[in-house]
Amino acid sequence: MVDPSWVDLDPKRFIRTNRTLERYYERAITKERSREQLLKDHVGLERVEPFIVSRFPIVTANARIVPLARIRDFSSMALEVMKAESGNG
Repeated sequence: MVDPSWVDLDPKRFIRTNRTLERYYERAITKERSREQLLKDHVGLERVEPFIVSRFPIVTANARIVPLARIRDFSSMALEVMKAESGNG
């Protein structure tokens, strides 16, 4: 578990940890995308979209990685991502 209290105290460590977590989360999203058909078949859904909600305060341009502090905005953020990727937004 990462202690977010050191974010202001040690910026270099935060940046290093942020990059590590971002790469880890991006690999997790890729892995889940490879399981998409399995989930569709098993659950019977038409569309499966992977997102990560991070307990750690992460800074990223990847709209699929959402810090827990922004969980209230998750629904609208997810809709924007899905519209953009389907070419409707």
